[in-house]
Amino acid sequence: IVADCRNVPLPDESFDFILADPPYSAEYAENLYGTGDSYPTPFAICKEASRLLRPGGKLGLLHCQVPMIRRPLKFIGVYGVTTGAGYSIRAWSLLTKV
Repeated sequence: IVADCRNVPLPDESFDFILADPPYSAEYAENLYGTGDSYPTPFAICKEASRLLRPGGKLGLLHCQVPMIRRPLKFIGVYGVTTGAGYSIRAWSLLTKV
């Protein structure tokens, strides 16, 4: 499914796992999709993911920021990911819905 990750047209608790790899800034969003004026923040992504996940479901978010989260999400861990020398490290945040 490709949809605005802040308003996915699916019912609550539809998924056991969600992977989100959004644009990392408004500039990336503009360059990639022409949507820089409505960039999805990590917090907004987590908020919608918490609605879509079943209890015990997992969210994997790749971003340059570690998101601020609120219940019902809980961190499992945060891991550094790089694609090679000279590239910025990204945070792979793994969360679960409690």
